Amino acid sequence: MILNVTPLTERAIYMYQMVAYYSATRVQRGSLIYPVHSTVVKDEVEICNTHTLVRRITINLGKGNVLDLNRGCSAFAEEVLDSVPRSAAHRQLL
Repeated sequence: MILNVTPLTERAIYMYQMVAYYSATRVQRGSLIYPVHSTVVKDEVEICNTHTLVRRITINLGKGNVLDLNRGCSAFAEEVLDSVPRSAAHRQLL
């Protein structure tokens, strides 16, 4: 998906903010995480004329009990880590 920023929407504002974070930290990939109660999204957005990729995903924080929340957070963490290129994830562990 290619991001079109005209007109300036809330989505475009989030993407501009992500590009600023990516530029400041010198990364090209990352995730924008939304609570599932505000929106349900799971996609990737390529920023035009850059090598920047924003992965948009949701997490459900409204689980019924602590055990369900822990399981949901563990599954979410695995999903996020699976999206990281292996070489980058390996470097983080060292």
